[in-house]
Amino acid sequence: MIFHSFIYVAISLFILRKISINVIMFRRKHKVSLGDKGHEDLERRIRAQGNFTEFIPLFLISLIGLEWICSTKEIPYYLIYIHLIGITFILGRLFHIKGMYDESIFFRRNGMRITFYSFLLNGLALIISIFY
Repeated sequence: MIFHSFIYVAISLFILRKISINVIMFRRKHKVSLGDKGHEDLERRIRAQGNFTEFIPLFLISLIGLEWICSTKEIPYYLIYIHLIGITFILGRLFHIKGMYDESIFFRRNGMRITFYSFLLNGLALIISIFY
């Protein structure tokens, strides 16, 4: 059995690596080892990283659980949903990161909307798949 949801685990790891390196670079640029010392550009990157790490685990657990339940119960077309919601969620997180870095309320707001709708859809899909 191949779990396609682990593709999104891998993508999340690559994104987290990139934004973590970005925080490190800005810490070095401003010579700050702890906190942000009032540097707004560093603070935005720290919060983008923190926000990413706050939302990713629960979504990925729900995605893996959903794939496991659906594959066990042989629910048709579940892989289409897994990939659509996985891609959508990752795009939402990338929009949010861009919004945080560029101070773009459009990307930040829409990134959060996409994230919350992905959570809602995955929650509903989990409940439906449990009782399918």
